[in-house]
Amino acid sequence: MAGVASAAIVGLGLGTIGGIRRTNFANWGILLAALLVAGREWRIISLPLPGRQRQTEKIWAHEYGFPIAAAMWGFDVGLGFGTYLTNGGLLLVAVAAVARGSPIFGVELMISYWIGRAAPAWLMRFLWPTERAEPMVMAVLSTHHIYRHVIGFTSLWFAGVAVRSIYVGG
Repeated sequence: MAGVASAAIVGLGLGTIGGIRRTNFANWGILLAALLVAGREWRIISLPLPGRQRQTEKIWAHEYGFPIAAAMWGFDVGLGFGTYLTNGGLLLVAVAAVARGSPIFGVELMISYWIGRAAPAWLMRFLWPTERAEPMVMAVLSTHHIYRHVIGFTSLWFAGVAVRSIYVGG
């Protein structure tokens, strides 16, 4: 729940910022960002990702116990930009939230992103019930080239939605 709360706060802020300077070029911004992210993930173009070069603290579990550490991890990951970014997906979601200029849309988008980011950790105990498998599987999920391709295809989907909105309205 802590991750949902922090993701909602970030989404509310992004949507509000976008609402202050709402323009008719929002869908073009989403289209450009989507194409740039897809190109980056497929290594067609080289773009560095902004963000802090840190990860959520593993020591929290030992210092605060598992339930509190899990809430702290969720809140930290829900902020999105507080940790090291491994792909451009979050940037695309943030651009879409600002471009739409709707606080509610921003909240929905950031919560959806957080759930997608947290779901592998939630499912891990059911898919690979041994403690030794978790770090290995998480490393494969986050660095494997298939993951980058998924982000690239998702970015193209965003681009398609933006094109549809440009020509049909929305």
